[in-house]
Amino acid sequence: MCGNAALAETVRRYTPLLRRPERRRFSSAAARASAERHDALIEACAAGETDAAVALSGEIWGGLDTTDEPES
Repeated sequence: MCGNAALAETVRRYTPLLRRPERRRFSSAAARASAERHDALIEACAAGETDAAVALSGEIWGGLDTTDEPES
């Protein structure tokens, strides 16, 4: 989109590496819960429910630093 061939090539080259952890993260049971939170966020935004949208956004972003890995 930006017309920068070097940037486009870099994105093309690294996309497969980025997709691996993305697929691993979003193919779990936690991903279904995340999708439900995103659906609720969309509904809250559409309904103009600002407080609910803010709370859901916090839950969504806060969940990004967790893993599905068992603690050792």
